[in-house]
Amino acid sequence: MTDNETTVSLQKHEVITGILVDGRIERPFWAGEAFYFPEDDYFKLHLSIFPFPYYITRNKDSDRIYTVWAQKVKDVTPALFRRPVGKARVADTTKTYLEVEIPLINLRANPFLCLFPMK
Repeated sequence: MTDNETTVSLQKHEVITGILVDGRIERPFWAGEAFYFPEDDYFKLHLSIFPFPYYITRNKDSDRIYTVWAQKVKDVTPALFRRPVGKARVADTTKTYLEVEIPLINLRANPFLCLFPMK
């Protein structure tokens, strides 16, 4: 991990793409992984097709809507983010995944971040 992020108590989450049908993700395909940092309540998202991470934070006024950021300010506590590039939301039908939307990169299928850590 970089940006002075420690590996203590990190939760690793799977990121997949697929087609959302009747509350299920069909034809899932591994797309990356995310790490949850509970002390600052954010995810660090690594998509397999990009060499750099994105960051996902929950919006203060909503439990279901998140912002996707391109940059984390180094050495600042609590964590501070810049350059919003997209959004994520709890998928209505599954409630177990965040559907991540980053319009600039124009993916054919949005990635889904599993809200439950990998074992």
